[in-house]
Order: sequence, then structure tokens, then C-alpha cells
Amino acid sequence: MGAYGACCVKGPGTDYMFEVFKRPLGRWFVARSLLEPEQKVTIGTLKFLATNGLPRLATHSNKTSLAEALTSSDTANSPDLYLVVTNQMAGWMGSISKLGNWDIEKGEPTQLRGNPDGPQVHYKPMNCRFNGYPRYLNCAGLKVDLERGLIDGQPLLVGWTHTQNGKTLRRRSFDHDTDHAIQIVQNGGRITAYLLHRQLYESTFNKLYYQGLMEHPSISLHYDDYPHIRIYKVDGRPPAKANKS
Repeated sequence: MGAYGACCVKGPGTDYMFEVFKRPLGRWFVARSLLEPEQKVTIGTLKFLATNGLPRLATHSNKTSLAEALTSSDTANSPDLYLVVTNQMAGWMGSISKLGNWDIEKGEPTQLRGNPDGPQVHYKPMNCRFNGYPRYLNCAGLKVDLERGLIDGQPLLVGWTHTQNGKTLRRRSFDHDTDHAIQIVQNGGRITAYLLHRQLYESTFNKLYYQGLMEHPSISLHYDDYPHIRIYKVDGRPPAKANKS
């Protein structure tokens, strides 16, 4: 299915057609869409590519014009799309983010604020003890205050989430102008805390794969074999609210 997920397009005369986006530019758009914090933009990007293809991209002379076209496409008619997110992709996130964070206008990588790995984001496991959870964690000598978003007394967290078997169990957000979050992943009897850059924490991939959060009316869970694979359906019809406008 490719390193960056595949969109299976159902249309007239076919059952399922895999669009793996073999061209480099197509792969960039798929990678970028997985990193988007707003699922509206992710859906718009995939619908735009499914209905217009890569040739229509040339009609937009700058990133602002293209971004507006992609965002507004979430309410367009399209074939039904199926977005695949997998455990393997979580392991590939460094490569996915390196591609998705490439500035196609400047021809250089985007350096993310507060990120020592530049354009790449990862799920970084933390060595934590959970005896004080959900009030705090002890991670390799650092005290993490989960009630106030502090690490050793400093306001360093934008939030944290605890998922259990692919569903969000607890979630907290903080009004800190910082760049990192903690995600506690519990699968069966195993529990691990990860340190994430804000971009990855807020990304569509993270919300759909780990947290099971669907934030757009067009998205529904089509197939669930978490933690191995999840397939989400993107309804090709515009959302009901869009039909009324």
C-alpha cells in the first residue's frame, strides 16, 4: 500500500481502485495530508487529487492559492475514499514527515520550531513510572506534572492523551506556547509513554490511528484491526450541512 498510505477509490465501473500516488509530487501531497492538524484539509487534499489529479495542480501559481483549493475541496463530490493508517506507518513517520515537511515552493526542508530533528517528527518512547498517574509521571528522573503541563516545573507541554486499545481514554490541553506533548499508549496490558512534537501530536494520522478521533462529518471507521491497521471511509458526498448552504 506504499509507505504513506493508500487511498482506495470506488467509482463507476470499478469495485476498488488503489491510488498509491507513485509520482513524487503525489507522494508529497499524501505525506503532507497525514501531517495536517485539521481533518478538513486532509479530506480536501485527498478529494482534490481523486477528482482533479495532479495536472490541475499546475493551475495554481502559489501555495496560498493551492491551499485554498485543497481546503475547500472537502465539500466537493468525489468517489468514496478509503484512508489506510497502520502501525508500520507510525514507524515510518520520520520518513513521512521528512517528505511532508519539504517546502515545495522554496525547495528546502521546513525546520520545525523546537524540534532537534529539523523537519522529521517521531514517536519517542519515554522511560516512565506510572505510580503517580494520572496526576504525574516520573520519566528518567524528570517529574511530569500532568495536571498543569509541566516538566520539572517548566510549562513545556501543549497537552497529553492516554489511549487504550486505540480509543482516547483521557485528554488534557494546556495554553502553553510550546512544542511538545505526551501520548500514553496502552495496548492490552502494555503501557508506554511517548514524547511527540506538536505537529505529530495534532496530526490527522495520530488522531485517526492512535486516538480514534474523527473530527469531520465525512469520516467513518470502515475496518478496525488496531493496532495493526485501520481503514477510514471518506464519504464522497458533501456533508449534509454543506448541502444546505
